Amino acid sequence: MSEIKQKDLIRIIKDNKKNKSDTRFVFLLGAGSSVQSGIPSANSLAKDWIEDIKDDLDEDYQSWKNENNIDEKDLASSYTTIYNKRFEHNPKNGYETLQKLMENKQPSIGYTILSQILENTKHNFVITTNFDSLIEDALFLFTSKRPLVCGHESLADFIQLNSTRPTIIKVHRDILLNPKNTPDNTSEMEEPLEKALKPILENSPTIVIGYGGHDESIMKLLKNTNREPVYWCTRDTSSISEKIEKVLNDRDKIVKIDGFDELMVALHADVYEFESIKSLASNEANESLIVKNAQNKFQIYKKELEKFMQEVKSSTSKEFKENSKTILPYWWDYQVRVDSEDDIDKKEQIFLEGIKDLPKAHQLLGNYASFLHTIKKDYDKAEEYYKKALELNPNSANYNGNYASFLHTIKKDYNGNYAIFLEDIKKDYDKAEEYYKKALELDPNSANNNGNYAIFLHTIKKDYDKAEEYYKKALELDPNDADYNGNYASFLHTIKKDYDKAEEYYKKALELDPNDADYNGNYASFLLITDRKEEAIKYMNISFELSTEEKDLQTELWFYKLAHFEDEYLDAKKNLDALLGNGYKSENWDFTLNIKQAIKDNHKHIDELKEYAKKISGLDYSDVV
Repeated sequence: MSEIKQKDLIRIIKDNKKNKSDTRFVFLLGAGSSVQSGIPSANSLAKDWIEDIKDDLDEDYQSWKNENNIDEKDLASSYTTIYNKRFEHNPKNGYETLQKLMENKQPSIGYTILSQILENTKHNFVITTNFDSLIEDALFLFTSKRPLVCGHESLADFIQLNSTRPTIIKVHRDILLNPKNTPDNTSEMEEPLEKALKPILENSPTIVIGYGGHDESIMKLLKNTNREPVYWCTRDTSSISEKIEKVLNDRDKIVKIDGFDELMVALHADVYEFESIKSLASNEANESLIVKNAQNKFQIYKKELEKFMQEVKSSTSKEFKENSKTILPYWWDYQVRVDSEDDIDKKEQIFLEGIKDLPKAHQLLGNYASFLHTIKKDYDKAEEYYKKALELNPNSANYNGNYASFLHTIKKDYNGNYAIFLEDIKKDYDKAEEYYKKALELDPNSANNNGNYAIFLHTIKKDYDKAEEYYKKALELDPNDADYNGNYASFLHTIKKDYDKAEEYYKKALELDPNDADYNGNYASFLLITDRKEEAIKYMNISFELSTEEKDLQTELWFYKLAHFEDEYLDAKKNLDALLGNGYKSENWDFTLNIKQAIKDNHKHIDELKEYAKKISGLDYSDVV
């Protein structure tokens, strides 16, 4: 064996990464790697315990020491013997002492970097003599991957050589699983564990850190296995024990390092430069890896809580609803009362009562804003409460998405007329996109925000390729949502002209929600431009019946009558004039295909038809032929 420097080992791993080598390193960690996390080393513990043993044995201490070959200059080599003697009359006290020593210890920066290596590279195996949970704690805090922790030999069969999951193998068991800590139980390795470890060592070079080689089971395995080379890292190369020298061969290397943390920092600086580690230095808490990972976990929990809320809402059991109050947040009680009330004015009174009682309950503020926006049509007040909810919880994907949708659909006055000049509308569109992007950054798997952003890209930005991407993402996340199917059908119908596919999605939307006025109306329009008037009449009649309060949709439907049913032309004109006179339009709704079909059908009033289409949608159809 020969001695190399830390930078030489770093160079080897750097070449491995650069060359995209198949070689996978495995880490073997001993107690020394946990010292910088505040867990005492084996030598430090042995020093404390030997003093207790001296007190207990008194004049018999010397003979016990000689009998057990205790070297007071190297107590770590006799750690298991000293531990066994110190706690021989009550082994449980020994376990509890170790548990106390490891309690509430936080992973050092070295473990933080190691967690990123285990998650993001092929070097994802750790073999350790330690009982502590520092490795798995670091993975929980800093990554999204759940490791396989083999804390007992009975789990050895679950160790897979080619696993991509971080795998932690505790050869002396976990601290909570009756750990092995005496000469008898650390001298031999359990057969299932040895069987699982041999293929790992035979296929992977091993980087040993913080391990003194004092237990026979691992040393025998290293000596008797036809293994790949070992890189034995140590602070002091002059104190390599004879025991270690007997195990290492001429392919192995002794590596002088400054410490576990120092080696890991060097790996990060010279090889990996993980963005996630860099984020830890940010002054902004929300940019920190810990916070981001915690937020992801919180979002997962939040979604489960929201599912539970829906379960409570749909339940008919009064007892279940009452018991659920002990689990659900206090604001939810007001929301249940709102949902149970049919009268709109009474709903608003409950909202206001709840907001007065709980002014910091951003959930109520956000829901009230949505109520004002979609139900009360009080757009100025809706914006006020959207902003209040966002002020209290700026990183809510839901609030950002809802406010973006509000801005994108444009603020209207109480008569439904547009009350913003073109330059102000443009400003709101820019702001809308800003909030959509923030919402999707916070929660990229929100079907609602993906679907709404798709509509925005489709109708406002006219970025059709990108719109289709987000339509598909929304449907992938929630394939049985009527809105996503209906909106994508309309996109395929009016923009992509993919009529077969459009009809498929229209039919699915109507199957999911047959009583939606928009889907029926849009499908009727689709049938009209594909020259199926008889079928279209059925869906137009359903839409007329369902849309008595939706005057904008009624305007569209009467235009379809005007364009495709000449015997109803005068009646359609009369109704359109009345609706348009009251300000009911359908801004940006494209009637081009309907006009083209009317031309094909030899409609007698094409110029007048184009004028009505322009009045309704604000678009120019003079060039349509």
